[in-house]
Amino acid sequence: VEELSASNPNITWVHAPSLQRWPWARLARQVRHGLECLRFADPTYDRLSKYRRRSEPKAPRVIRWLARYPAARRPAGALLRAMERGIPPPSGLTRWLSELAPDCLLLGSVTNDGAPQLDHLEAARAAGLRTSLPIYSWDHLSGKALLHIEPSQVHVWNEIQQREARDMHG
Repeated sequence: VEELSASNPNITWVHAPSLQRWPWARLARQVRHGLECLRFADPTYDRLSKYRRRSEPKAPRVIRWLARYPAARRPAGALLRAMERGIPPPSGLTRWLSELAPDCLLLGSVTNDGAPQLDHLEAARAAGLRTSLPIYSWDHLSGKALLHIEPSQVHVWNEIQQREARDMHG
């Protein structure tokens, strides 16, 4: 990225401000870990138990318990998604992005475990910025966190990822 930005004056990169002091950070992380736990509790992932083993320990205890009961998963997921929609974007980050005013914010990966980059995506949307998400690897749509917040663009490698983006992430 440094070489690319050094060779093209229209491309810049910077480190975003830390979200460690953002009062909603812990709740946002717990909600997203809970959503991941519920996702991987689905029988679709029975053959891929590594996803379940990776997500369960990070999820809140009550969500791990609810994930055991198929009838509880959908309402628990709906509640967590509603909670996530109610979390305000980080105001400091939104302000910083507004001042930076990029043509487009390119996000490295919003499907990582716990998806902290979703806060950056939400702040960019609140700042009225276009956002772009290049999918990094073959499993980032099927074995990582769901996209709960829609970017302006998603770039995929092939038709399989195109189908996964549509079918798994809406």
